[in-house]
Amino acid sequence: MINQIVHLWKFADDAGRRAHWASVYANKDFIEGFAPKFRQLLVSQEVKLLTAAPWGPHP
Repeated sequence: MINQIVHLWKFADDAGRRAHWASVYANKDFIEGFAPKFRQLLVSQEVKLLTAAPWGPHP
């Protein structure tokens, strides 16, 4: 696939992930300003939850 943007987000646990996104969706500027403009540019989206490999660094 060309013209692909990949975002990797790191959270300590699922509760941290949920708290982050709850604060994002509570932000009026994001919901009413940025999100509507960005959504019209989005063709497709994939969401993947990843776990750290046991052999990699764990900062």
